[in-house]
Amino acid sequence: MAAQIGKPFPAFNLKAVLADGTVGDVSNATAGGKWLLVVYYPFAFTGVCQSEIGALKARFAEFAERGVAVMGASCDSQFTQKEWIVKEFGGSLPYPLAADFKKELAAELGILHEGLGCAYRGTFLVDDKGVLRAYGVNDLAIGRSTEEMLRLIDAFQSGGACMVDWKKKG
Repeated sequence: MAAQIGKPFPAFNLKAVLADGTVGDVSNATAGGKWLLVVYYPFAFTGVCQSEIGALKARFAEFAERGVAVMGASCDSQFTQKEWIVKEFGGSLPYPLAADFKKELAAELGILHEGLGCAYRGTFLVDDKGVLRAYGVNDLAIGRSTEEMLRLIDAFQSGGACMVDWKKKG
């Protein structure tokens, strides 16, 4: 079953490298009543993935200002992710990287590349009630825009109709 707009985001409980650099668990409750942005990437130690995780890190405060918890995820193990975070990001990120090593959540979301055993680049915006409000999926080689992620959050949180290329004023 693929993700469905207007329906609850699938229940999950995954191992993750947490913001403090330790390994722990993340679940739907991790957002703590905030909006949740789940950003799946194919593989650690690859250039496009590194650029996306780095961009989310650089703009993390902007997501936090909007009351949005950020969570990266891939089908890598938590051990691979921890090594990647140490090597490429100084040992920690301001948000967790979840290890969907069994590929169950990626499959349920409809973003599993079965031939390679990795996830496509899936972006899922979940509101503070746990309902999926927006998602997008890119092929493996094409990175996403943090600017567009922030624009979508602003649009949904505005509470009104937002025309093409709408941007929050101020």
